[in-house]
Formats: sequence, structure tokens, C-alpha cells
Amino acid sequence: MQHENRYEKILLVEDNDIDVELVKRITRRLGLDLPIVRARNGLEALEILKKPEQSKLLHPYLVLLDINMPLMDGFELLEHVSTYGPEIDVPIYMLSTSEAKIDRNKAEKYSVSGYLIKPIDKTSLMGVLAADAA
Repeated sequence: MQHENRYEKILLVEDNDIDVELVKRITRRLGLDLPIVRARNGLEALEILKKPEQSKLLHPYLVLLDINMPLMDGFELLEHVSTYGPEIDVPIYMLSTSEAKIDRNKAEKYSVSGYLIKPIDKTSLMGVLAADAA
């Protein structure tokens, strides 16, 4: 079954190969021809976000951001992104195995669009895509 989607790509900031494959599999099962640009940590993601044309990450896209990664974690990336202001104005969804309120509250301080618990599933990913398509 084909689903409507207004995004052309996903920037997936995730160091775990299994989680990356899971997101790819879900988008295929949803019938979405949605390329995924991957960054393995916050540093790689920051470079992509600063120069999206070099990675062919053109609007409209959204970001799925893991919290725990090497070199620069998701919260550190959010701190950097917040300093760029409107230059990097895309929906960002946190991905985490943590259900801790402290992590959710910290994410909310950065005005993220949502907080998803891993492993991500078809329903939660479709919810993200549908919420931002409205």
C-alpha cells in the first residue's frame, strides 16, 4: 500500500547499523521511495546540515536523531543546531532506547518535533510522516 509523504529524504543520524536497516525496511514496507542520508554521529550530521547540497539533502526532509553516539551525541548536535537558528529549520525527531523523563525533558528544551522509543516500528514512523504532512 502506497502512502503519501511530503518529504523527499530522511537524514538518519544513527551509529547502529541494525537500527538503520530497520528504518530502511519500514520505509520500503510503507511503499515509500524515500532515500535515507545517513550520518554515523553528530559531527557527520552537523557537516551535512551545514552544507546539505553536498549530500543532496535538499528540502523538504526530516531528521531522525539518535541520542547516544560516539564523537558527538544527539543532544550536543541539538546544541550546535540551535546556534544556527533558522538556517537549519527542519523537523527533528529524537530516537532513543531511554524512556527516562530527564531525556524527554531535555529533548523538549530544544523544541524537537517528537521523541520516539527504539526500536522504531511501522506505526511510529508513519505517525512521524503523517504528523508533519498535515
